[in-house]
Amino acid sequence: MARLNQAGVAMQGAALDTHTGASLDDLPVSSWLSFDPEAGFYQSRPWLEFVERTAGRAVAYAWVTDQGRTLGVLPVYEPTRPGSGYALADLGGADSASGPVAVCGNRRGYRNEILARSLPAASETGRAALAGLAEAAQAICDQKGWSNLVFPYLSHEYATALRQALPHAIPLLSKLDANIDIAGRSFDEYVRGLGGKRADVVSNEIRRFERAGYATAVERLTDCWDEVGPLVANVQQRYGHDDTAESCRQDLRAMSEQFAGHDLVFTARRGGKLIAAAVFFHWNDTLAGRVVGFDYANLAGAMEYFNLYFYQPISYACEDGVTRMLFGLGSERTKQLRGAQLSGLWTLAVGPAVSAGLVDWRARNAVMRERLTKSAQVNEARLSDVVW
Repeated sequence: MARLNQAGVAMQGAALDTHTGASLDDLPVSSWLSFDPEAGFYQSRPWLEFVERTAGRAVAYAWVTDQGRTLGVLPVYEPTRPGSGYALADLGGADSASGPVAVCGNRRGYRNEILARSLPAASETGRAALAGLAEAAQAICDQKGWSNLVFPYLSHEYATALRQALPHAIPLLSKLDANIDIAGRSFDEYVRGLGGKRADVVSNEIRRFERAGYATAVERLTDCWDEVGPLVANVQQRYGHDDTAESCRQDLRAMSEQFAGHDLVFTARRGGKLIAAAVFFHWNDTLAGRVVGFDYANLAGAMEYFNLYFYQPISYACEDGVTRMLFGLGSERTKQLRGAQLSGLWTLAVGPAVSAGLVDWRARNAVMRERLTKSAQVNEARLSDVVW
């Protein structure tokens, strides 16, 4: 495996070369051409640039190449405060530990697809690439004096491969990810595929929404971020977050600038006034859902959430060649009833505070598995940790 010198310049190893840099500009432009077109939205350069604008710059980037071809990219972020979603207590539970942890991989997304799309994590080369990235991440954190680090949003395959490179890391079952494979279906085929009762529910929800008389459209976030922002803040505040109309406006404006041409907003208006909206991004063959917003006082009670976050985007996907839809975290049962497949997301945590605070991590994972399987009917194999 390649080793890094103090300046971060790659040194030749037996097969792969590992590099580090302080800026996205240090990575070759060709690095971004080979990442997974499905989950790759959250590994794309525009997304990492968006994170830098809104959540802080990565302290370093590590990447692995094979004869000049980039096999994987890993940003490393400084530790964040409790409550940010990335402190150890947020990821491992309140009793896991109180110390800060550096974040290796995606922030503000919910997928951590580190390797190029043609390179399975479980393959020999995939495992070697992940080992090189893990080694580089640990070296970066050692230089910064950060003894604890986490790799969030990992699929079971990634977590398994990474743990082979980090045998002392603790795997934590964290969340459920939801996605729908369109697989060339029409919207009618999607509805029929839900089965009799579910298909009837969906059809009724669509009819109820249509009877409400909203004017619907697919708009560009570039053109409506200022209207959408307060509606998103309404939702965030309802669920206990401290977002404001202005903070949501600025966040959406940054997204619209970063992803111009990929931004989609499914809207419902009455008399020209925006009542409800769902923000998505069309990236390669994937449609990724981000946020919804509602003017609660003026909703018609016509299943607006289901229509704007599911049915209209799915209809768009069926018509526009989208192969997969990413719906993110939370509301697992709701998403599953509308055709989403659920799979476990894992966090790998490593360091002295991690080991001290998570001595009974297997029992903790068993409790989490039971909780997740009760919240939604999940394929048990997707939550397995039998290799651990």
